[in-house]
Amino acid sequence: MALVSSLVSAYYAVDYLEGRLDNLAEQDVHPEIVVVCRAESKEHELTLRWSARSSYEDLKIVLTKDIPTVYAAWNMG
Repeated sequence: MALVSSLVSAYYAVDYLEGRLDNLAEQDVHPEIVVVCRAESKEHELTLRWSARSSYEDLKIVLTKDIPTVYAAWNMG
């Protein structure tokens, strides 16, 4: 059970998302990672690939119909 959550808005984040996820997964605190992204987007696909190869257990993906803004993603997360 995670004691800390980290919310990641994947708003046009293809170039940086994998590094963000890697960095969070390496933290000593081992946070729950919540990624908010549009369904069937490049960010969604990248997150699914990262999850499959990383074996990180505390990953949640919140999918939206449209591209969420950072503030909308924070509210959803």
